[in-house]
Amino acid sequence: MYSFQNDYNEIAHPRVMQVLNDLVGKRFDGYSTDKYTQQITENIKQRIGRNDADLHFFNGGTITNLTAISHVLRPHQAVIAVDSGHIATHETGAIEATGHKVITVSSGSGKFTDDLFFELGKYVNDKAQQLVSLFEQKGFSFLAPPESNQIFVILPNQLAKKLMAHYALRKICEPNDGVSCLRLCTSWSTTQQDVDKFITTFNQLL
Repeated sequence: MYSFQNDYNEIAHPRVMQVLNDLVGKRFDGYSTDKYTQQITENIKQRIGRNDADLHFFNGGTITNLTAISHVLRPHQAVIAVDSGHIATHETGAIEATGHKVITVSSGSGKFTDDLFFELGKYVNDKAQQLVSLFEQKGFSFLAPPESNQIFVILPNQLAKKLMAHYALRKICEPNDGVSCLRLCTSWSTTQQDVDKFITTFNQLL
């Protein structure tokens, strides 16, 4: 069963893995003082046009949000997030452990080189756009306008249930009676064959 649940369900792109393999056996300074981290830092500064920027790297979204929130908010302040937001559904424990409550509200809108980063970004968005076109052609709407590799499509409950029997998908919410919002994420590992198969399966389930 192919998974469209998220875009981080495989270890890494083969080109990233190759770079890591090439570095096996080499020794580096820690705490972001190695030459590769410095190169990435300078590349990002050039990209954003801010040579005075102070950059720090984290290895995941949860620790990034936790660090930023615990630093920015005052002790009595809370986080306000849509009830379908990642910070409210997957990171609440980590955030609230710092003493900041996550308050939910309902809402309907609820890499080693820069070249690879943008190459993969274009690739995943292209694959997602093919799925967006499919849903639009069939007359289905979205919880929020598709803008990236994440798609929040609204489908009849029965169709959503059938689709989830064939693919690993995440049900976000039920925006109205009789319909469900499913999140589909394409990734660097999503092949054209995966997309074509999904389109065929989807049409067969209609």
